Amino acid sequence: TTNYISETVIGWYRVVQGGAGVNWTTAMSGQPYTVGSYNDWYLPNVNEASMICKYEASNATNYSPFNVVFSSGVGWTTTTRPDSTGFAKIFGDNGIGNTNKTFAIEYLLMRYFTFTELGL
Repeated sequence: TTNYISETVIGWYRVVQGGAGVNWTTAMSGQPYTVGSYNDWYLPNVNEASMICKYEASNATNYSPFNVVFSSGVGWTTTTRPDSTGFAKIFGDNGIGNTNKTFAIEYLLMRYFTFTELGL
């Protein structure tokens, strides 16, 4: 996930968000989120989320270094399903899927760090 041209790298906040789960609209309306001194954390889009899915693992997000387990088995992405706007892309136990935006599930946050921020 490193971009040497823009000198950025994706950082993940590995603490599952959303308590017992929230619908997609609620998760989206909180953006941008603040974590620590950074106020520009977002839910990933489906492409960003797929970068951390390890499909050969028994749980696509529960492997080192992520070790993320969603209680519902999945987390939200910002990506709406193109053929049905009432559904959004999700990721988790089995990789990438779709679900109704009204369901209560959790999510992860990510942001792009610059090399300068990371002291590189």
